[in-house]
Amino acid sequence: MTVTFRTATADDVADLDAHPPQTDLTCDHAAEVADTNNTYLLGFASGTLAAHGFVRWTGFLTKTFADALPGCAVINSLCVWPRSMRRKGIGTAMVVELEHLARTRAVTRVALGVYVDNVEAQAFYQSLGYDPWDGQPVLDEHADRHPDGFTMMSKVLL
Repeated sequence: MTVTFRTATADDVADLDAHPPQTDLTCDHAAEVADTNNTYLLGFASGTLAAHGFVRWTGFLTKTFADALPGCAVINSLCVWPRSMRRKGIGTAMVVELEHLARTRAVTRVALGVYVDNVEAQAFYQSLGYDPWDGQPVLDEHADRHPDGFTMMSKVLL
């Protein structure tokens, strides 16, 4: 399946808000799109919005991870929807495109956070060359829904 990409703008926020997030968490799409420390991409399959995600160029907001990988670009909010669009290469294409953006900025390592209970996502990222972090998971403001916390995965870009 062919996937095309473009950078999100404020005009896209309503479309992003109209789709459920990847998890049960809420997203402030307007803030994420407007943040100049981010590059927010939209992915289109057959002309239909099917995916989104962004790179935060300033690293992790979580201090434990930021200290472990200072200066690392971080992929956030990767989502493919509806579920019927999954397992068609759209998520892979999105990650590859986000990594390409990182390479154009001479970034040598990208990382992401993933909830410990989201084993499907962890397997997906490992299939793309992301290595799990060997540190302890971190609890965040969503610990009531994800009591095992989240962990980090990273990849060296060649």
